[in-house]
Amino acid sequence: MNPGRERTENMDSNQGSTRDVICIRLSIVFFTASSALLMGLNKETSQFGAGKMEFNYTSISVFKFSMIANAIVSGYFLLSIVFFFVPHNKMHIVYGLDGAASYVAMLATASLCAIAQVAVYGELSPGWSPVCEHVPHFCHQMAFSLGSSAFGCTFCYLNHLNSLSLEAP
Repeated sequence: MNPGRERTENMDSNQGSTRDVICIRLSIVFFTASSALLMGLNKETSQFGAGKMEFNYTSISVFKFSMIANAIVSGYFLLSIVFFFVPHNKMHIVYGLDGAASYVAMLATASLCAIAQVAVYGELSPGWSPVCEHVPHFCHQMAFSLGSSAFGCTFCYLNHLNSLSLEAP
C-alpha cells in the first residue's frame, strides 16, 4: 500500500463529492427560481360576459405562497453553496437548514398541486367552477411552474441522499 496514492484517491473523492453537492444545489436553485419566476410573471386577462377578470399570482394566496416559498428556497440553496468553500465544523446546521428548506419546497409544490386540481376540475362543494378553459395561458404557465417546483423537490431529496452519503463513515 502506498500512502501517497491513498491520500490522492481520498482527495479526488472529496472533489467529486463537492462537485456533486454544488451541481445538486445549483439544480435546486435553477428549478425553484424558475418556478418562482414563472408564477410571478404569470398573468392573463379574460372576458366573462360584460366584465374582464385578471388572473395573476396575487389572485389567490396559494400562488403568492408558492412564489415566495420557491424564491426563499432558491436563495437559501444559492447562499448555502458558500458553506462548502469556507472551512468550519457546523455542517450539521447546514444539513438541518437544508431539511427545513426542502420542507418549504415540498409545501410549495403540494399547494400548487392542490390549486391546479381546483383550476382544472373545479370543486363542487363550495361551488368553484374550473377556470382553465377560460384562461388557458395562465393554466399552462402554472403547470410549468408546478413542474419546475416538483423538479426542485426531487433535487432537494437527492441533496438529502447525498448529504447522508457524505456523513457516512
